[in-house]
Amino acid sequence: MPIAKQKPIFEGLTIALAGELGGQWTETNIARWVGLREGTFVQQMDESVTHLVCSAEEFKKNGPKVKAALSRKGKCDVVTLDWLEDSMHKARRVPEGQFSLIKALKAQRKKERDKVKIAKGLEQAEKSVNPNFYHIYCDSSYFFYKVTLDGKVEGERYILSLHESNSARPHMYWFVAKYYRKKGHTQALYYRPSECPGRFDGEYAHFKAFFQTKTGVPWDLRLSKAATGDFTYTPPTGGKPVGFALEPAPEPDPSSADEQQQQQLGTSQTDIETEIESPKPLHYTTATFSHKDNTDAGVETAYTAATFTCDVVDPPTGDTSITTNDTNSSTCASAITA
Repeated sequence: MPIAKQKPIFEGLTIALAGELGGQWTETNIARWVGLREGTFVQQMDESVTHLVCSAEEFKKNGPKVKAALSRKGKCDVVTLDWLEDSMHKARRVPEGQFSLIKALKAQRKKERDKVKIAKGLEQAEKSVNPNFYHIYCDSSYFFYKVTLDGKVEGERYILSLHESNSARPHMYWFVAKYYRKKGHTQALYYRPSECPGRFDGEYAHFKAFFQTKTGVPWDLRLSKAATGDFTYTPPTGGKPVGFALEPAPEPDPSSADEQQQQQLGTSQTDIETEIESPKPLHYTTATFSHKDNTDAGVETAYTAATFTCDVVDPPTGDTSITTNDTNSSTCASAITA
């Protein structure tokens, strides 16, 4: 009876077998079934092999064929028998992903690493911060709030860190200080003033207070003042972010103390002197006077006129009539603004 022609689903593929698969899945049968579908079956591993078929148990043994396949990263898929069987049954090459023993191994290893990571995180959370849920806080200048304070003894140091929650909204924060007594000391002592995380203002205040206690310098003035405490802080160099800091206030000038005090009161010495100084007359107007002589009999006898310039303190704002009464005369003046 002639064999029915199969779809060439394995065309361009070279398949090898590692270990025993059991039942009818012998090398002879696999070689025949692969060949019917335009694939190539080989008994030995070489650079041409694209797929190595084996069981999970055989894969764990990590035999020569498995090692050879793993050494060819991305060039040889290690799959279970299910991939070969499903492809033949569905008459098409199914994706290797869910049948890949390499991916299964990676997933298993990741699962094991995650278990270790979780255990370590829980252990660290007892005295510090769980790194699985927190990261070092970074401000808008890209400065990370993890700083080292060096002591007078070689290797003695504090490591101050301000942590921010990974996903909580609003973010929660936690300040922790870690202390090493000397060089080579691996068992750190921890200081965590808050029993639980809190808002930024409170934990940032703990960070700054601890920094000032150990260095003698306020955190905001760390870039401009030298340390006076038992520990020193060295800012980042080479153009790296140094964080935000305040500029120190200028030292007051003793010679200008009186002037500053007067300025605070709103009046300067010059203003006071100006106020008490005698007003200076302004040479401002020209006036024309007419004088009329009267005799004892009241008869008008003569007129005399005189024009002169006078100094006045308050300049007139318009024409003004000025009359002076005297036993012998009456004077009229017309003031003209200069």
